[in-house]
Amino acid sequence: MKSIKIFSVCLAALLGLSSCASSWLDQELTGGSLTQEEYNSMSNVTVGTVKGIYSSLYLISDHDLFGQKSIDLATDLVSADLAMTAQAYGWFTTDAQRLTSYRTSYIWSLYYGMIMNANAVLRTLDHKASLTNDEKGAYAQALAIRAFCYYNIANLYGPAAGDFSTPSVYGKKGMGADYDVAPYYTQNDTNSAGLVKEKPLESYITIRKNVNDDLDLAIEYFDDCGFQRSSKLFIDGNVARAIQAYNCLQMGWASDDQADVYKKGLDRAKEVINSGEYEMLSLNDVTTTGFVDVNNPSWMWGLDVTAENYGGLASFWGHMDIHTYSYAYAGATKGCDDVLFKQIPRDDKRREWFDTTKKYIPDWKFYDLKRGVTADEIDRDWKNDLVYMRIEEMYLVASECAYNLGDVVTSKSMLKELLKERIIGYTDSKVDGWSNDELIAQLYYNWRIEMFAEGRGLITFKRFYQYGADFQMKKVGNNNFAISGQDVHGNDYQILYIVPSSEVVNNSEIAD
Repeated sequence: MKSIKIFSVCLAALLGLSSCASSWLDQELTGGSLTQEEYNSMSNVTVGTVKGIYSSLYLISDHDLFGQKSIDLATDLVSADLAMTAQAYGWFTTDAQRLTSYRTSYIWSLYYGMIMNANAVLRTLDHKASLTNDEKGAYAQALAIRAFCYYNIANLYGPAAGDFSTPSVYGKKGMGADYDVAPYYTQNDTNSAGLVKEKPLESYITIRKNVNDDLDLAIEYFDDCGFQRSSKLFIDGNVARAIQAYNCLQMGWASDDQADVYKKGLDRAKEVINSGEYEMLSLNDVTTTGFVDVNNPSWMWGLDVTAENYGGLASFWGHMDIHTYSYAYAGATKGCDDVLFKQIPRDDKRREWFDTTKKYIPDWKFYDLKRGVTADEIDRDWKNDLVYMRIEEMYLVASECAYNLGDVVTSKSMLKELLKERIIGYTDSKVDGWSNDELIAQLYYNWRIEMFAEGRGLITFKRFYQYGADFQMKKVGNNNFAISGQDVHGNDYQILYIVPSSEVVNNSEIAD
């Protein structure tokens, strides 16, 4: 009989994933060994397994390895928009130094672990003659989870947009659309023993296309079964549309059919906006929410942090909020790069996010609502929520996709909707007068400020490389202890995550 190794959801939640582990392909996965028949026959296994996969988004392996938000912080540090203002305790130091080799095995293991579990769900449901609505919802989520993981792998292990000159680290091809990124595994990629096959690296554009295909099918299933999620932690139809809008924005430059890809990205972003499910954070609330509550109407996707899933010291809040008892409170602060801060106009409400007396830390963007000035007033519960995606991003995606389509009117109109809620005394006339060069510069600026410390810094930097020299290099400010005053480039090898050496050694399908 065929046997298949699967993650035990409970054990995975308890043990997490090790950043020092060898290739996930060459080790027994955490959990038991079941026959395929036993796995297929388990009651409600698919729905339960899908719910368990989401725990990987916040599993803790170490004090700088705590799931998606640790990757968000790390990549924002690598982009240099987020500055580590002092070297203390060691956590995230290598990321601040732009040494991506430290984290590459962790990222690889995290996303491929989720992919493996998603494929197990899909494989099981593929064996069924018909699916209930609950199972269709599980199928859609598994597809969307796999797509989300590969979307991120392409972002981090793929090249800067439009860079066809830098040689591949594998010595075969230029960067570009054909750059070798990662193996792509589906639910069908098991051998006769039920174990995952070794597969070669697929190109950047191939992975992007596969992500789009997965999301098309996921959205079809979501719509067909009328999926209603019980928590914002779970991906639903709108979140799947948002991930696809992002993927189209990220892949457009590498596509033969650029117009179609950007049009799809624009349409998907508009579908989310026009659903009316989410409401942009208003001008009056830019500095009042602390970004602490998953019930915030602008949050599309996020985690309700409770006593059962909180991270304590090892958490986003522990590293970013000086009002939470942890590393930032004890001096290991992170702030806005001071060169970037100086670009914020005084009529931009977001300028108030940053404390000019404390090296531009985001003291009024991420903060505990019970904030105080003494030790007795510091949050010691660590239960502030985590945001993975919010509606403001869709306005930026839509605007940039429209720009790439040459539709300046739509691009400006989408950006206007955001600026109305960010600029004090805003009027349309200033935006109407922008040239194309001013428009793309404003898009770059708004990506960097609006999404500050939310994990979009590196992909923004790499994506804007395609728009010319004004966006291909940035000067690092003086409040970054690790790389103060340096020039950083969007196609540096330092900001390209490389396939872990253990994967290359243990996967015979990967060339030297």
